[in-house]
Amino acid sequence: GGNLTKITVDDKQLKSVLGKISSACRDLTPPLTGWGRKLVEQTRSQFVTESDPDGDRWEDLKPSTLLQKERLGFPSTILTRTGAMAASIRFKAVARQLDLSSSSPYLKYHQEGTGRLPERKVLGITSDRKNEGAGIIRAYIKGRVRG
Repeated sequence: GGNLTKITVDDKQLKSVLGKISSACRDLTPPLTGWGRKLVEQTRSQFVTESDPDGDRWEDLKPSTLLQKERLGFPSTILTRTGAMAASIRFKAVARQLDLSSSSPYLKYHQEGTGRLPERKVLGITSDRKNEGAGIIRAYIKGRVRG
C-alpha cells in the first residue's frame, strides 16, 4: 500500500546554515564583550548593595572598623574606602573565553576570607547571570545565521 509521504531537505541550504552556525561559534568575542560589560556593571553594583553575586548581604563591619573608617574620613560602606576596588572590576573577552577579574591586590582576601577577614564574595557568575549570558550568545548566533 504505497502512499508515501516524503520531504526533502535541500542539502545546500542545510550545509549553509550549519556553516553559518559553525562560523558564528568560532569567535564569540562580540557577544562575550556584551556579556562582560553587563557582568562588570552587575559586580560594581554589589558595592552599592553590599552583597555577593547571589544578593546575600556581606557580613557587617565590626564596630572597631567602622570607628577607624570614620576617624580616617572614609565612607562607612563595606569594602569601600576610595572606590578603587569597585573600579578595578574588569573583563576580557577573546574568541570563546570570558574572564571576569579585579586588579585590586586586596580583593582576593575578601573573596575567600582569611583568619581575620570574613568572606565577602565580589566575583561570581550566578545561574541567572549564566542564563543572561547564554541568551546574549544565542541571540548573536541567531542573528549571524539569519544574516
